[in-house]
Amino acid sequence: MEPWLTLFPLINMRACLAPERLQIVCEDTANVLAAQTEIGIRLRDGSHPAIKVLESRAGWKDGRFARYFPANRDEKPTQLPAGALHTLIRREVLPAELLSLLVPDGVALVAIPKRIDLDELERRCLAFLTRKHEAHTLESPAGRDLSDCETAELIVLGEHVKAAGA
Repeated sequence: MEPWLTLFPLINMRACLAPERLQIVCEDTANVLAAQTEIGIRLRDGSHPAIKVLESRAGWKDGRFARYFPANRDEKPTQLPAGALHTLIRREVLPAELLSLLVPDGVALVAIPKRIDLDELERRCLAFLTRKHEAHTLESPAGRDLSDCETAELIVLGEHVKAAGA
């Protein structure tokens, strides 16, 4: 078989994708690149270690960090490969709140503790249940129904329960 025939499926792959699938892939890629830029900007706000320190933690000495996480919105980042993301997580290079920018809304990267503190889990469960009970009284902002602010507070408390029991 001629070598150019083997390459044809790769060259024509974009044409084979359904337009709606291609649009989703493009939107997801754009969102990840925007998140990488946002991380780069936040890393340089003075509240995080210097980029050289972070590069050292990651084991990268070739300027890769600055290419993945540019300092301003005018620079287009290099798309972060899965292996590089794995390194950042495993070596705890970036805090979870920055890494979470790379995943869709409603998804969070959370470290799983090696041991669950059952007393802490109990405290968080009680805090959630107590607040939920208080939210259903006539004195609460929406009466027996949950108000938006109570719902938001309960979601946070529920996340604390999940984090303690992870």
